[in-house]
Amino acid sequence: MTLPLGFTLLGLVFVPVTVLIALLRPRYLLSAALIAAILQGAAVYNYRTSSGTIVPIIPFYFVEILIAIMLVFELPQWRKSWGKIERSTRIQLYVLALFAVFCAASSVLLTRAFAGTLVDRPRAGLDASYFHLQRLRFTLSNVAQDGYILLNTLFLFWVATIAAHWDLRRVARLSFTAASSVAVLLGVYQKISFSLGWPFPTTVVDSNGVVFRARGYEQATALFARRVSSTFSEPSFAGAFLGAASIYYLVLAVRSPLHRWPRLTLALGAALVVLWTGASTGYAVLGASWGLFAVVELALPLLRRHSVRAAALGIFATLTGLTILGASLFWDRRWTEVLNGVLLHKVVSVSAVRRFAADRVAWHVFLHTWGAGVGFGSERPSSLLLYLLGNVGVIGAGLFAVAMCWVFVALRRAWRRARGLEERAQMGALGWAIAANLLALLGAIPDPTWELMWALWAMTIVFCAHSATAESGVRYPPEGGRTSLARRVLSTPA
Repeated sequence: MTLPLGFTLLGLVFVPVTVLIALLRPRYLLSAALIAAILQGAAVYNYRTSSGTIVPIIPFYFVEILIAIMLVFELPQWRKSWGKIERSTRIQLYVLALFAVFCAASSVLLTRAFAGTLVDRPRAGLDASYFHLQRLRFTLSNVAQDGYILLNTLFLFWVATIAAHWDLRRVARLSFTAASSVAVLLGVYQKISFSLGWPFPTTVVDSNGVVFRARGYEQATALFARRVSSTFSEPSFAGAFLGAASIYYLVLAVRSPLHRWPRLTLALGAALVVLWTGASTGYAVLGASWGLFAVVELALPLLRRHSVRAAALGIFATLTGLTILGASLFWDRRWTEVLNGVLLHKVVSVSAVRRFAADRVAWHVFLHTWGAGVGFGSERPSSLLLYLLGNVGVIGAGLFAVAMCWVFVALRRAWRRARGLEERAQMGALGWAIAANLLALLGAIPDPTWELMWALWAMTIVFCAHSATAESGVRYPPEGGRTSLARRVLSTPA
């Protein structure tokens, strides 16, 4: 496979469709963003600079760029609707805006204040350069990370404003289901293609120029060639996403009678693909979330003689998962080599040694800068906590922690206001999925701009906005209405 420059095959379809949505139904850009969140190994456009550096535009950020352009052209109208946003969401956005501004300022000021400090090369690829340190300076990595966090922040501002005027729960729910289903189905197909030699659509899912170069390093081992990555840039990201999606649909299946068996099927399918990723990150997310959910939601109610049906469903799901595990091992016995390497020998593997070394460098950088950090996007350890401490220091890490705490506060308040089992189940499922996502980030995904986190955050804002609007007695406009948000805001009495 040769690297496509310019517009990729995916870009030739995704770009015009997304632009058309932005012109005709802007609010459905939320759907495009949630679906694009799984296309982490793809790009809509690859640009090669004069120095040979490849700058890809991935689908999720292309959607966010369109949203940012819309915000700029309709800024006065958007400002008018700010007061309609639910209070907990406004606090999240205020803290998030402070975090984004601090990140941008740190990447400029701290890189100069601590210039020359030895840091890891932040954009050199996955596991490829953890022992290759460089002197701290302002680089393209700082510019990219500043741009990503700014686009992510504007995306959530846009979602909060849109959700205050339209009921987007169905759009968010169906879009996330579609994204999860595609990731699961492609993961199953990829596993089958390994055994039967079928072709895999790498021209679509691996068209990102940076990921394409990293593949050359990763595919040097036979072990990686047997691991499933689906639509993601590496198996660890696939395992983290599908682990969070699995607990999301398991919670919905247990707590709500709506679409119970399709949701349970999707939860088990996602868990199966997590097994095939061979990613310790995915195993940790899946095991911790399913285990804790079994204790909190199933075992305790059963001991108290409440919700016996839910407990029985959870036991059935657990036994089915174990059966799938046994069947997959029997089907491909070479897979035991992957499990052995990931579960038993991960700590002494080359990847683990390099990641521990990177974390140690980040911790020394944090101490050397007296807790200030060396600037957003300046280095890349293997944990989000050390990424924040090493890059933006105590202040930046604190702002991010406060924003995430308010996400759970908003979900809790929305859960209390919710009416009906389905709506409460959605709040609980989002809380479990976000917690699983944070576990993955803290464990092995050092990226505060990771698409899944912002997709789940956007869904949280949508459901919290609906619960607040329903409590106030305000009615949403018809779903098929063509009125733009700008006109609706201007026509609303103060």
